[in-house]
Amino acid sequence: MNNDNYKKYLDSYCNLIKESFNMFNFIPEILDDEFNVDFEDTRLLCQTRNIYFLIKYYELFKDEESKFLALRLYKQTKKNYFDPVQGYWKKRPSSGKLNDLYEFSFLIFSFSILYKHFLLDEIKNDILFLFDEVRQDFISKGFESIKDDSGVICQNAIMHLYEALLEYYRVTNSTSTKIEIKLLFSVIKQKFINPETNLIAEYSKNHHETVYEPGHNYEWASLLLESEKLGLKIETKDFCEHLVHSMENMGLSTLGFVYPKLNVSEKNAEFRIWPNLERLRYFLLTNNDSKSDTATKIICQFYFNKCYPIEYIDSRGKALTKKIKATTGYHLISAFKEAF
Repeated sequence: MNNDNYKKYLDSYCNLIKESFNMFNFIPEILDDEFNVDFEDTRLLCQTRNIYFLIKYYELFKDEESKFLALRLYKQTKKNYFDPVQGYWKKRPSSGKLNDLYEFSFLIFSFSILYKHFLLDEIKNDILFLFDEVRQDFISKGFESIKDDSGVICQNAIMHLYEALLEYYRVTNSTSTKIEIKLLFSVIKQKFINPETNLIAEYSKNHHETVYEPGHNYEWASLLLESEKLGLKIETKDFCEHLVHSMENMGLSTLGFVYPKLNVSEKNAEFRIWPNLERLRYFLLTNNDSKSDTATKIICQFYFNKCYPIEYIDSRGKALTKKIKATTGYHLISAFKEAF
């Protein structure tokens, strides 16, 4: 697949973001259903992931409109999701104080890349405020606050905090952030890497069963390679290759779709687009033309309809939904950007 086709998909998605923001002054959960928009129930995540999308789109294609739309979206997001009187962020406009590490991580992640292009003190101060919140409420407490009722921690939010720290380090080259990145991965090693398989489990070791999500193992492999490109020696290339090789052997269906997790029934599984995009991202990063071509063909054949992404398919490749989610663009551009 040539880059023009990747761009065609990104163009279509970007146009939906622009249309949605210009219509509603925020990004709704679903981009193609203007008659079922509930502002009060719309997540902060839909805003932050699209700040990132718009800036990456600008970086790739020099579209000035996207760059300045990202800044407008940031300012409007603060109006909608930050309470200046109480001094806290909210997951939804109608929510109380934010206590979701996943949402905090994407705030830091998106604001960091925005700061790179605008260098505004307001954005920098927001990032520092968010770091203080995360250190105080999550890191200093050993991530106790994200445990479920049985004391189990899911690695997903911590992975995205790692990604956010990496983006901030990319922008600032901060020594203290470099140290925090290394310390954060030591938490992953301690709590989630199974010494027998050397794979990254989805839940901490005290979970009643070991669950592996192929999509997150591909994603971790890419993040660790990006760390190395920034001069951070977090893990070896051999470790990344082991993660991916294991998922290639165990994590693909008969038609080549990435399983939601290992050891599930293929017939009854729902196959989301994002794990397949994370697989493609890794192979584009490593210049594996054969594997990236195969992954691309699967994505184009089964996960797009008229240039728009399909979120879920079944084991035969049949679409299970036609709704276009506002959070999917983050995965689209994270993967496709590696082709340019």
